[in-house]
Amino acid sequence: MCGIVAIYNIKKNKFDGSKNIQKILQNIYHRGPDQQNHISVNGCHLGIARLSIIDLKNGNQPIVDSTKRYHIVFNGEIYNYLNIKKELENFNFRFTTNSDTEVVLYSYIKWGEKFVEKLDGMFSIIIYDKVYDELIVCRDRFGKKPLYYYKDSEKIIICSEVRAIKNLDNQNSLDLQINMQGYWDYLSFRYIPGKQTSYKNILKFDRGSIYKIKKNTIDKKKYWNVKFENTKNIPYQKKKENFKFLFDKSVKKRLIADVPVGVILSGGLDSSAVLYSASKYQKINSYHVTFKGENENFSELRYAEKVAKYLNSNLKTIEIDDQMFLDKLSNIN
Repeated sequence: MCGIVAIYNIKKNKFDGSKNIQKILQNIYHRGPDQQNHISVNGCHLGIARLSIIDLKNGNQPIVDSTKRYHIVFNGEIYNYLNIKKELENFNFRFTTNSDTEVVLYSYIKWGEKFVEKLDGMFSIIIYDKVYDELIVCRDRFGKKPLYYYKDSEKIIICSEVRAIKNLDNQNSLDLQINMQGYWDYLSFRYIPGKQTSYKNILKFDRGSIYKIKKNTIDKKKYWNVKFENTKNIPYQKKKENFKFLFDKSVKKRLIADVPVGVILSGGLDSSAVLYSASKYQKINSYHVTFKGENENFSELRYAEKVAKYLNSNLKTIEIDDQMFLDKLSNIN
């Protein structure tokens, strides 16, 4: 995972973006220890904490197009980026990296807001257009990659984590109030539904949506929704074959990386199925988390060991205890 940041000043020179974007990047260092960088264009600040997965050497961000008009920071992975890249090369686009980030940027330049419909992957994207002084922000169809924003009359702060925005409040007096309903929802559902977060004035960008931000205006367009089809008349055997084909296809395209790929293996049905499918294409290392002194009746380690042995996967077991949990609890926000 990576962490991305943008600070967009609605009123120029009212907020020290250069100084504060560095503070935010420090707070999301854990999301991207391989590279931290930021740029400032027309008073708009873009930043990245990068965990390198594709094009380790040349894929650093932010990336700027050849005209210096468009700038991008990107968190995620585009599984079909090589196909899109070939299509763009047929339109005489030339690339300086092998990263999917550059493909995303030139896709927007070529197809405008419809570019996002071409992307097959998980992503949160921030693009700044210097000429129009506007931000284009979008998230993937199911909202796998997080993105939040704070807005007041002077500025908009965008970040992959709520806590990093909240931590600016100590010196900048952001208008933040605890969202009590958000906490109740989290305790009830183990997540906060809709656009709300644990703070009233920090909101989520919606999944499957693209936003245009210009001055004090935020315009939203929905580019995707789930479509349910009636499959009652499809034979059961055909449904099984379709599911297997789609499942294997989905796993295979997630193996694209310039670094080793692993599977978190609980020993349950879901993770075992993922490892089984992935092992058809390459040797996969697996990882299992267990609790120190855990009752054997509740431990799934024996099942993980059986699956890993059957699929010839190197299984690494990570043991945690109560104190390790408590030490991390204070970091939750």
